[in-house]
Amino acid sequence: MVKETGEKINILIQNSIALQRAVTVLAVNLDKFSKEIGKLLEFLGDSAKSFEAEEKVRGSAAGAAASSDMVKKLDMLIDQNKTVAKGLVLLENYLKEKIESGRTEIKF
Repeated sequence: MVKETGEKINILIQNSIALQRAVTVLAVNLDKFSKEIGKLLEFLGDSAKSFEAEEKVRGSAAGAAASSDMVKKLDMLIDQNKTVAKGLVLLENYLKEKIESGRTEIKF
């Protein structure tokens, strides 16, 4: 009986350690993903500004209207990506807190 209990405790400890490792890897990957999303947002913002500047130089009324719509859509996309990035950062912080507190049970 004692041997079985000891084996069960060892298995639980091993599972807990494996879970903590997996959560740590997830947190690191979320951090990398968040940084990449930030780079993408910066790129899209720069592209939108560049696109708008080129259309202003061309002076075409139709082109300006089309570029204005494109810029609006890109701005909406940037805002959506910012929201996703914020959510990922919050999830990362939540996971880090769980790891630091020593809890292995994670509930969403």
